[in-house]
Amino acid sequence: LKDLDVFSPPSFNNDDVAEHANLETHFIDSSGLISWDLFKNTPDYEFVDWDFSGSTQEEYENLMAIFNAEEKEVYIMDYNHLDVYACRIIVPGMSDIYPADDLIYANNNMGMDWREILLDLPHHHHDAETYEELLAELDEQDIDDATRVREFIGIVAPKASGWTTLRVGELKSMLYLALGELELALDWANWTMNMNSSVFTPERANYYRALISIIELHLDNTRDPQQYRTVFERMYGKEAVQQAWAAVAEKGNPFYNLPASDETLENFKEHQALLGAYAKLQKAKRENWK
Repeated sequence: LKDLDVFSPPSFNNDDVAEHANLETHFIDSSGLISWDLFKNTPDYEFVDWDFSGSTQEEYENLMAIFNAEEKEVYIMDYNHLDVYACRIIVPGMSDIYPADDLIYANNNMGMDWREILLDLPHHHHDAETYEELLAELDEQDIDDATRVREFIGIVAPKASGWTTLRVGELKSMLYLALGELELALDWANWTMNMNSSVFTPERANYYRALISIIELHLDNTRDPQQYRTVFERMYGKEAVQQAWAAVAEKGNPFYNLPASDETLENFKEHQALLGAYAKLQKAKRENWK
């Protein structure tokens, strides 16, 4: 009961309750919005006890009868490899947790076309036109600013690197820095701290505090930035100030602590370890398929 304060109060807006995002929240941790209609005196449906009695075959036949009554298509796949039996049943429109559109537009392959260019960005050798095109494409594709880039492009990020926490919104801040558009870079840097400061390493959080202060200083035409560099170095440390100052005022690399790579990801040890585990599993499946 002491944890109930994390739940939102019930709502009379059943459209909000029925939104896919809310249903996903219920699926994840049952903390989604619920309707006041669940608590009214007269229920829409009489309560029925769940009944799982009967043999496996009887339960299967009962389940199929329900699907037939609802006129639903049923897809069944039996797995026997690795000496562990499993049965997968997919019923479009009934068994899916996520909206069908997500399978097309928000699946794990949606960012594959972005992988090569994003992994190459930390080399900082592209021209302004490329950065502008990337920003325009992010907006055109309506990619959520909170999307984790590592999940978007399908990589296992190196530990302690910026890839671990990088979101699309933070990427936008970096791209605007690369273009020298300080006001927009500042907006997205503030967004980044509001969104990600709780998961940043102390070093990354310190860098962003320094970056925000340095951008604000360079946007203030009434002050001489050099008059404040020493105190900034005392406040944030020389390394953080040097990197942030270079990104803001010296056309330096704005892609802080993002190791560059290519589509082979050979220098990403964690990603290679995952591929190795996957290859091991596939080998076992081939050798034990029944």
